[in-house]
Parts: sequence; structure tokens; C-alpha cells
Amino acid sequence: MDSVNRLEFLPHHFLLASGNEVGFLSWLDTSIGQMVSEYNTRLGPVRLMTTNPTNGVLCLGGSKGVVSMWSPSTREPLAKLLCHPTPLSSIAVDPKGTYMATCGLDKSVKIWDIRALSGPTIEYKIRLPAQHMAISQKGLLGLAMGNVCEVHKKPNLISATHAYIMQKCDDFIHGMEICPYEDVLGVTTRKGFQSLLVPGSGEANFDALEANPFQTKSQRRENEVHALLDKIPSEFIALDPAAIVRVDVPTFREKVEAKKKLFVRVSSVKLVFR
Repeated sequence: MDSVNRLEFLPHHFLLASGNEVGFLSWLDTSIGQMVSEYNTRLGPVRLMTTNPTNGVLCLGGSKGVVSMWSPSTREPLAKLLCHPTPLSSIAVDPKGTYMATCGLDKSVKIWDIRALSGPTIEYKIRLPAQHMAISQKGLLGLAMGNVCEVHKKPNLISATHAYIMQKCDDFIHGMEICPYEDVLGVTTRKGFQSLLVPGSGEANFDALEANPFQTKSQRRENEVHALLDKIPSEFIALDPAAIVRVDVPTFREKVEAKKKLFVRVSSVKLVFR
């Protein structure tokens, strides 16, 4: 990987996805150390990139206000969504893969239904374009504008005209992320790292078999082995993750008809032999 701008890790597929300065997307299988796919998106430098945790699709934000969705199995985008008339400044997808938040240079925040590729369901203005966004497990939206960090409470349900929490940091914000299963927002600046308490942002009732924040070292090693055994192939990355469990009705009918024809042929051969 050369001149990498963005990195995303897909835990269920063990893929490390990257977008570089030239516009190439790369998927590296970290379990075997081999490159799965690499091609040019022809969209210019990759500045904004996030992943949909539900289906593993990469979402890229472009300078024309368009969000494109990519998969390692196809060289063309799976879908395109015109979100803003101006270049995008930040994008984020919620942990459930239901909603996508976008912000453009027009200082507007929009919430989209990423399942139906429709919307926006909510749209409101902010003071400055947000250079970073993060969505918590409970639907709280964090925005970073310069050296100011704001948290809006459930913007996908109620139009968040007033900030739930506002904090002024000591320097320009370079990154932010909400910790899962914790009411903590991590913010990185040019001077270091800060952690902010955001009540009600994390999921309190966790499934210990799915994700246990209090697991021991032996449990973590065992989970890594199980995750490797349950690794999802990269060919299954698609917009509809439930497509792999559906029955292909035309193909199934063709198989049944082929079996009937074979049975008829075998029966006719037996009659001729007799």
C-alpha cells in the first residue's frame, strides 16, 4: 500500500481496507497476508472513507458531494448517493448499519436511510462544517468543528437543533471516536488526546458471546480462533447482507427439472434394455 490516506478494518472479514492519494482502493487479508483486491476508483485522492459494519461495504465521500459504496468483488461502485451540492467534509455510519450521517461545506448535516438509499430523513444547519463525525451505539452524533466538539442526542429521530454536550478543546481536533459499551468520547488534537464523558452513548446491555468488554486474555485468544474459523469471504460483501441466505429460485427450479429429465432418461434406458 502506497501513499495511504485512510484505513478501515473489517473484523468479520479480516480485511484491512485502504484508500491512497492517487485514488486506489486496496483490501488486504490480514489472516493470510495476501492482497484480495486493488483497483483505481477514478475519483481522485481518497479523503473521506468509512465502512458499513453490517455488510462491510466501503463508503467514500467525494468532492462533488456524492457518497459512493464499494466492494472488493466489483470494480464499479455498488451505489451512488448525491448528498450535498458542495464537497463533503465528513461522513459516518451508525454501528447498526441503518443510518448514515453526512456533512458538507454548506454547513448542513443530513441523516440518510442507508438501507433504502433514501432521504434525507433529518437535515439541519450547524455553525461550521464538521471535519469529523462519529455515531454511538445509542444513536448519539458527535461533531468536530475546529477546536469545538459537540454531541447531538439521537439526530436520526429528532432534529437536533441544540447540542446535547459541547466542549472546547485546547487545539484543533484531528480525530474523534466514541468508545463502544462506554460513555466515553475520545478526541485527538495536535497537543494530545482527550476523553470526554457522554452519558447514555454506549450500550449497557452487551452480549458476552458477541462482544465482551471484560474478557480475559485466554478468552480473547479463544475468540480470535473462533473469529478466524468464522471468517466471512470477501465475495459476500454486498449491499444486501441477507442475499447469501436466500434461495436462488430459478436455479433451484433448473436443478429440479434437470433431475426429472435425468430420471426419465434412466427409466427409458432401463425399458430399452429389458
